[in-house]
Amino acid sequence: MTTSSIKFNSCCIEKDIFQQSIVNLFLSKTRLFWQNHHTRRSLKKLRPEQLEDIGITPEAARLEYKKPFWK
Repeated sequence: MTTSSIKFNSCCIEKDIFQQSIVNLFLSKTRLFWQNHHTRRSLKKLRPEQLEDIGITPEAARLEYKKPFWK
């Protein structure tokens, strides 16, 4: 193997690792966004008595479920 082929192979490996990192970041952010959306939607459905049971005021719950999914 020549020096140029070693450099080429390491460059391709670095590119693959970078692409995998981008994909993993995208997937983890997508999971987090979906979890935020799902949790906030569930929170919105709770009655005031249920919110009190978990120590959240209706106002705090409203502020939380009004947030966009990316926050």
